[in-house]
Amino acid sequence: MLNSSLEPPMKKALPDATVFVLQETDEMRHPYETALKALGSQIVWFHSITALLEGAARSEPMALVVDLECLRQPVEPEIENLRAQFPSTELVALSASDTSQLALQCIRSGFGDFLLKPTSPEELAYSIRKARQRREFISKIQDPRARVVRAITQITGCTTPTLVRLFTLESLLHSVGAKGAAWLSLDKKGPEFTKVLCSVPKRTPISKIVFDLPFEKINFEEGRPIVMKNRTAETRKLLLPCRDFPQGAIFIWGIIPKVTAKVISAATILTDQAEMSLLNIHKFEEVKQQTFVDDLTGLFNLRYLKYALTNSILRCKEPEQKFSVLFIDVDHFKKVNDRHSHLVGSEFLVTIGKTIKNSVRRIDPVFRYGGDEFVVILNDTPTEGAKEIAERIRKNIERRLFVVKEQRIQTTVSIGLATYPEHAADMETLLRLADEAMYCAKRETRNAVHIAFPLEKRQAQQGR
Repeated sequence: MLNSSLEPPMKKALPDATVFVLQETDEMRHPYETALKALGSQIVWFHSITALLEGAARSEPMALVVDLECLRQPVEPEIENLRAQFPSTELVALSASDTSQLALQCIRSGFGDFLLKPTSPEELAYSIRKARQRREFISKIQDPRARVVRAITQITGCTTPTLVRLFTLESLLHSVGAKGAAWLSLDKKGPEFTKVLCSVPKRTPISKIVFDLPFEKINFEEGRPIVMKNRTAETRKLLLPCRDFPQGAIFIWGIIPKVTAKVISAATILTDQAEMSLLNIHKFEEVKQQTFVDDLTGLFNLRYLKYALTNSILRCKEPEQKFSVLFIDVDHFKKVNDRHSHLVGSEFLVTIGKTIKNSVRRIDPVFRYGGDEFVVILNDTPTEGAKEIAERIRKNIERRLFVVKEQRIQTTVSIGLATYPEHAADMETLLRLADEAMYCAKRETRNAVHIAFPLEKRQAQQGR
């Protein structure tokens, strides 16, 4: 468990752009540092939770990026205690798990963002930029310890439009003391054309929401908040226009306390932040186009390959340390497309990718290089061990009968193998030699594994 002392020591104030990063490996350190320094951020990297807590005892950063794999299990109390250790810091979680339960736990614990690994430098930089924006927004509020700040943190940490709207409605209920709230899409034609995007409580009938809506008092030109008493009880209703008003609005009913200017101001702050978050999600979808995951297969893509190869080379600090690269090509893939359609061919590639991934260790990254070509990095694996793994992949695919959209397909693969530093001393040459070895297998027999020529033999041949 993390240290949760009630009286932490006095901390040194760091520059407002300082970012702490907790991650066990240095695989993404250089690209992350490059991306964040472009924002003017100072980066401090920690490899363990112990080192992070020692740093936290001395100073508190503007933002903390936490790889959840660095935390002990169960992770929930660790997340809560991290929030306690960094009360004024913007928290960003990196996770290999995409479960909604874990994401919601992080958001409810005060994390401002939840990013799936592998996280590209652009994604992380966008998240930090968003954290800085949120920090500036909160600084405008008179009481930074108010409940509204907690609500803003939860809202900005939501990763889908539905979650943003639901968290906003729940926060508004607590903020104004109401019984229910709904996010609406209004229509000037009348209440019967109004759409309820979401509501709290969730089971509130749409007819009840529309019936209570003060449609006749809405001024579609001004877009000001409307407060009025309920028809049958001593409660009040509040209609908050959104930025896209007259289309978007939030309707709150069953408000027991008096709706003062202060209450409306707090509700407007939450609504503004929610709309900012919706805009951020839209922009984030554009940023995700530059991520490290292949859209079709879910494997890593070519963009991530250069980072992974660089990291593997950096890990080989001793002469005896080696790693190998497999370059894999599906034999006669064009015939699959011609015979069964491109749609079947695409899904067939997905199953091939899964077969390759299931044939290697969890620590060995698998990439879709492009088309029907795949690459595997086998860390801490010399040539002989890599050949055994390559043969396992080849046999697993050869023996399998693939069934895709009721189509039965059998295929084989050709595999090229190259090892660092035995076959090449740099990333580009290593990949090229593995590619050439793969084409050698295709030219000769297909359904085979070929090994690249060692560096010494190639140098000797070139010297003749």
